[in-house]
Amino acid sequence: MPTYDFRCESGHTTESVEHRETRAIACSSCGSSASRVAVPSRVGLAGFTVTPIGERMVPLSRFREAHDTIVHEAARAGVTPPDTLKIAKHAAREITKHRADLLG
Repeated sequence: MPTYDFRCESGHTTESVEHRETRAIACSSCGSSASRVAVPSRVGLAGFTVTPIGERMVPLSRFREAHDTIVHEAARAGVTPPDTLKIAKHAAREITKHRADLLG
């Protein structure tokens, strides 16, 4: 199981090995609830690793470039492109509900 950092409202940071669905634990310093925080990168046993894709912040310019590529390729293939804005809004709502700490 991976190691995650958790931070309580008092500012204490606790490092703990937890299942990846675990979003909060008891703070080891004060006992209050500590939420998992995003960590830019970790050094693993096999070398360097990066933050999981689901936890990365994505610049709007990358979204726009990906959207334009999808629309262009769909037009070339003669199919209707997916509504990427609707998909992105749904993902943003999920982040807001479950991972507000990623909103910066």
